[in-house]
Amino acid sequence: MLVNEFKPNRNQRRVAKANLDTELRIAVPSVTKEKVALYIRHHEHHTETRGWPRRENSPAATISSMIKNPFPMQEWQYYRDGKLIAISYIDPLPMGFSGVYFYYDPDYRHLSPGTWIVLSMLEQAKLNEKPYVYLGYYVQNCGSMEYKARFDPHQILTPSGEWVPHESNE
Repeated sequence: MLVNEFKPNRNQRRVAKANLDTELRIAVPSVTKEKVALYIRHHEHHTETRGWPRRENSPAATISSMIKNPFPMQEWQYYRDGKLIAISYIDPLPMGFSGVYFYYDPDYRHLSPGTWIVLSMLEQAKLNEKPYVYLGYYVQNCGSMEYKARFDPHQILTPSGEWVPHESNE
């Protein structure tokens, strides 16, 4: 996504306003009981509401596999009133930030955490003078990834390896 060309739509402005009291802390990734419990709540909620498959690996092992990386990774922690409500794993790149994975407390879904995490990536990219935010793979008609297409303007990688401009016109 092109950071300097992004203009939030009405819903994104509403989400930003709703999250004024959400605190972002950027840390070195680690596995703790609190983060594992948050991951379990997130995954169980999505299993029930979105038909995700039941976990086969231990949650701690899954988190460890995400954060063991030969490149530096950041753990963006989101707090409300001192309570951890979401985690996002971010690859800081020379030209931007790349979102690897995120999970959140389903009790806070009314704050649109997926949208908020992208908005915070855009804000941090601006503050760090990085021109791009990469949201990872987008799979059309996949409910867990639909939020990604709502951020304009963005680019799509074609099968020939070329990045082309795209707008969702929502």
